[in-house]
Amino acid sequence: MVPEERRFLQTAYHAWENSGCFATESQNQNTGVFVSVMFSHYQNLDDERPVSGSFAAIANRVSHALDLHGPSIALDTMCSGGLTAVHLAMNAIRSGECDTAIAGGVNIMSHPGKYRVLTEQKFLSSTGACHAFGAAADGYVPGEGVGAVVLKRVSDAQRDGNRIYAIIRASALNAVGRASGFTVPSEESQRRVISSALKRAEIEPSEISYIEAHGTGTELGDPIEFRALESAYGEEGETVYFGSVKSNVGHLESAAALAGLIKVVCQLSARVLVPTLHCNIVNPELDLESSRFKLVRETMPWKVGPSQRRFVGLSSFGAGGSNGHMILQEYEGVSPDVPKTSPSWYFIPVSGRDESALQRRINELIAYLSANANVVMYGLSWTLSCAREHFRFRHGVWARDVAELKEALSESQGPVPAASDLDPMWRERVEAWQEGADVPFTDLFPVPYLVDLPLYPFRNDEYLLRSFRTDEKTLEVTQDRQPPSDSLPLSPRWQDRAANDSSNECLDRILVLLDERADVPEDLIGVEASVVRPPDLTGSSKLDTLVDREGSENIVCIDLRREWTTQQILAFVGYLCKLGRPTTILSACQLNDHPEVRAMPGFFLGLAEENPKVRAIRVQYDRWPGLASILAESRTDKDVNDVRLVAGRRHV
Repeated sequence: MVPEERRFLQTAYHAWENSGCFATESQNQNTGVFVSVMFSHYQNLDDERPVSGSFAAIANRVSHALDLHGPSIALDTMCSGGLTAVHLAMNAIRSGECDTAIAGGVNIMSHPGKYRVLTEQKFLSSTGACHAFGAAADGYVPGEGVGAVVLKRVSDAQRDGNRIYAIIRASALNAVGRASGFTVPSEESQRRVISSALKRAEIEPSEISYIEAHGTGTELGDPIEFRALESAYGEEGETVYFGSVKSNVGHLESAAALAGLIKVVCQLSARVLVPTLHCNIVNPELDLESSRFKLVRETMPWKVGPSQRRFVGLSSFGAGGSNGHMILQEYEGVSPDVPKTSPSWYFIPVSGRDESALQRRINELIAYLSANANVVMYGLSWTLSCAREHFRFRHGVWARDVAELKEALSESQGPVPAASDLDPMWRERVEAWQEGADVPFTDLFPVPYLVDLPLYPFRNDEYLLRSFRTDEKTLEVTQDRQPPSDSLPLSPRWQDRAANDSSNECLDRILVLLDERADVPEDLIGVEASVVRPPDLTGSSKLDTLVDREGSENIVCIDLRREWTTQQILAFVGYLCKLGRPTTILSACQLNDHPEVRAMPGFFLGLAEENPKVRAIRVQYDRWPGLASILAESRTDKDVNDVRLVAGRRHV
């Protein structure tokens, strides 16, 4: 499976569990699957092992695993794909093509080439943060994520005892058509799709109290979207709040609408509005002061509107012109009452695909009970008996209350009720279940009662392509073992290169950075250099004394440390920036050093990218080449920042 296929399968399974749909499995075969996906580059990572890249498998895998017989569709409308998937799923239910649907989106960035393309086209935020509707908005921040929801008619969900989070009243789609540019959004098209969704929802614009905007944080897109919102929702009515989840999790592209939908559902559940980040200074082009719109910039209670119900608008727009808008309504349901004739003993079944999974489920259930001592035992039994899939490895216990259940789960054999305390049908089916039979429990419960319990604990296994598996041998650089010419763009290609002879250049001030108890290298003796240890790094007075020399202009730091702390790094870097003197940092490490040690020079390389007065060079070696060889790297090849000294040869 490609990563998108596996991740969406797991998430769809969790959504199916969470909704309670396993309790009506026989009725759920007429279920559709609709999933949005884009940028599938996983198959480009390894030319030696072809990987299927069909989007269709992402939807079909879920249909196969859950035995669902409705439409199974994977689609790509760019960044509006998630909302499009939900829209098509609702239409399929309304038309009778299916009774239930799983709709969602998945976005995984498995290849670095995507960032290269986005960088070349100047799509990315210059700060690395999403400034949705903020004055600093100048590009978006890609994010990874997967989301899935289960859709049903309200009446069917109420009948089946499913958990209902919200009601989708209506949705609408359209396209920009021809615009001034292929990726340029259209204010008029966005206004039309919003107005269409409001008309289908049969509510007035003034009834909407919150809008989850598309809000990607781009200089062009944010003002256009805000003007479309003002035009479609009008200026009449009370304050309408708006925000964008992209400031929190980035732009999930094909799963972006799912991120917004889930945020809205969580806000409805808590009746709280959460802030949009990185927008302390609002984009002045929005002119919020003269409108009824207010950007949520701090957590606040979500007050009910004039209609005494909370209504929400949700926008999602795709590059290339595919637009979507959705109207949601909070669901005001009540928990079912526990039957007055409830039994005194409750059966609690737990199962897993293997022994490890079974134990993980038991441990998670014990942790849940410790945090939820007031959970309804009837609901606990119904959820685990009827709304969970039963696997081969099983452990079932009887209990009368939470305390007894926790104790029973911790033991191999819990209490066994007397025969007179159990209904014969219960005893018969439990015995069959313990023997491994596929046993129905639903008819033993007078009413369904779904409890929010831990979901199936999938193993967090890693699946790496062979080209990404490395051992110590791959670190060796030799004449007959060079990286392939078609390696990834970010893979280093090492070449033999002798050092240029620049011995006539003057070295001004040399600092050698050592760990607190490290020995001074023998070849340092006789070299005009100063040793710097940890206490010297947290204050500038000692460093000032070491670097301050009449006529001294350049500083060369030879970093031989292995135990940098974050405080020391930040203090030293802050000192160099404040000093403002041309500085070369030579970070020396062995090829077989711990990965964290070999990665540390990357911090200084990043500093050099941002500070023109700092040059950083990483020197890796198989055996100590001598201080003179390390020092020579500061005087040669100004275009080189990574050097390997292996078997007496120099590679850059």
